[in-house]
Amino acid sequence: MNAVGHEHTPAILVMAKPPRPGTVKTRPHPLLGPALDGRYYLIGLRVPHTSLFALGPDVWSTDRVLAATRALARGEGLSVGLLRPLRDLDTPEDAAALLTDPALPASIAALLQPVEAP
Repeated sequence: MNAVGHEHTPAILVMAKPPRPGTVKTRPHPLLGPALDGRYYLIGLRVPHTSLFALGPDVWSTDRVLAATRALARGEGLSVGLLRPLRDLDTPEDAAALLTDPALPASIAALLQPVEAP
């Protein structure tokens, strides 16, 4: 599974292998998909936990956001489940690295190809 999106928008998940059935559906606590860069590519919430988004602007879009979100959850008495770490897509360098993944679907690879400037 690879996460395709912008750091300020929800990711589109490209699943090479679907998660175990019921991973999010039956879990009352948050589920995070850690990104390899210290961020996260997914947060699964069965019930609202808006406090998990109460991070300062100096934390969002940094390599500290995953740890900070987990700390907020612990402070609320929540146990955080973790999916397997994956590469997310924030930069051209991320796109170049993702293009080397043999499991990347061809339709996504076509979208990630560098474009010549007009």
